[in-house]
Amino acid sequence: MVARELGPFAKSIIEYQEKNHLTDADFSLESHRSVERIHALKTMEAEPTNDEYREITAVINGQKLD
Repeated sequence: MVARELGPFAKSIIEYQEKNHLTDADFSLESHRSVERIHALKTMEAEPTNDEYREITAVINGQKLD
């Protein structure tokens, strides 16, 4: 298995979760995404859509989603 470096978006999710002691389930509720989608974004198996990028970045920056 070849290790690959995480991209900045995946790193920002992981760092936010670590800082706030959030599980993937907790973060999925905050970001209004499924746990499976959060996993895919963190492992870089999927690229975020423009909306996902904008909304998840907003959550990480302390802005609550409606």
